[in-house]
Amino acid sequence: MGQFESSLASLFKNESNVESLTEQTKFTREEIRAMNEKFKNEYPKGYLTEEEFIKVYCEHATVSSNRTAVSAKLVAKKIFQSLDRSKDGKVDFKELVCLLSISTHGTVEEKLRWVFTVYDINNDGKLSLDEIGSIVRSMQSLNPNEKKMSDKQIKEMFSRCDKNNDGTITVDEFVRASKSTPAFLKLITDNINSATS
Repeated sequence: MGQFESSLASLFKNESNVESLTEQTKFTREEIRAMNEKFKNEYPKGYLTEEEFIKVYCEHATVSSNRTAVSAKLVAKKIFQSLDRSKDGKVDFKELVCLLSISTHGTVEEKLRWVFTVYDINNDGKLSLDEIGSIVRSMQSLNPNEKKMSDKQIKEMFSRCDKNNDGTITVDEFVRASKSTPAFLKLITDNINSATS
């Protein structure tokens, strides 16, 4: 039995670990076991590299052109970086299941908080106008047929968020502003749902 199989076997022998994972991810024990089995079969080494993750993401994202394919790769890279907390170039089963849980069972607020962490690459807890613009452009490029938010609309949304005019917004400001901007909220939730379905 390899190291991955051994660590997962111990995870599933200890019911408190399974229970913790089910609570953390909002999946049932049976769903977690089924996903684990599939993951072990497809990734026997126990993790996905960045290249593998990008490939899987792009296979599931709606890609309608070369430009969209390039954008999907950039979004996938940002998602991978946010999941790879140890910065070892690997995403394991638990990290992947947590992402799937947010995309399939998460509330709007949980999805928005997750999007914030994806684009807060330096983990400083703040986003600048450029980072917000990057979110919008990345998401819009994945859905070329959807109505676009203009730069003016993005700036207006950012200004509504940045109450203290310090040029950055916090996660709470981001969530509040996103919920009050229907076009942005639809853009984010549609992209999360289509990329992980």
